[in-house]
Amino acid sequence: YTTDGGATWLSADLSIGSGVTVTTLTVPATAFNLWIRPKAGTCTLYGIDAQKATGHRVHKLGATGSSAAQWATQTATVTWKSSMMALGPNLVSIMLATNDQTGSTAPWILGGYIETIITNVRAALPLADIAVLMPAENQRNNNVKMAAYASVVRDVCARVNVAFCDLQQDYGVDPVDYAATSKRNWYSADLIHPDPNTDGGFPIVSRMVKLLRNGL
Repeated sequence: YTTDGGATWLSADLSIGSGVTVTTLTVPATAFNLWIRPKAGTCTLYGIDAQKATGHRVHKLGATGSSAAQWATQTATVTWKSSMMALGPNLVSIMLATNDQTGSTAPWILGGYIETIITNVRAALPLADIAVLMPAENQRNNNVKMAAYASVVRDVCARVNVAFCDLQQDYGVDPVDYAATSKRNWYSADLIHPDPNTDGGFPIVSRMVKLLRNGL
């Protein structure tokens, strides 16, 4: 790997261990570009863990367009569990259901997927805290409402003893009130995503900060 545009290349030894391996890279203290290339053999880069001396480390493991059904399958794999063990998070937050609305997944089926994900997380990280966040309703005309999902998932979380937070309370009661055409235009014109140009994701960030500082 190089941090000076290719003038100097340093080696990262991945020969120790098998499967998912974590190695530490020496990088400059100030701004730089990191280039990585395989020197010998075959390797797969699963991610970069960039740390500072203080503060919280956040790993975003989401995948665009993914559903709870897909994550229920993925979290059961040995590779995923090994990766989570290598990262060693203290808190795992789960926020799904928007893409499940697209396929009109029944609420009780979604609840089963969420419970499976929680079980798989606990298998990999028995000491980690888990929080399930339910998205606010979007402006699409879905067959299944987010409130129906929230009702089932809330019961699942209570039964398996994990934290639950319904983000609907952070956005408002009526999705029309925070639509792109409203004065509080937190959602994008695509009817489904919070708009970064209007700080539409800020209610989620604010809730997570409160969670990390004070609990739900």
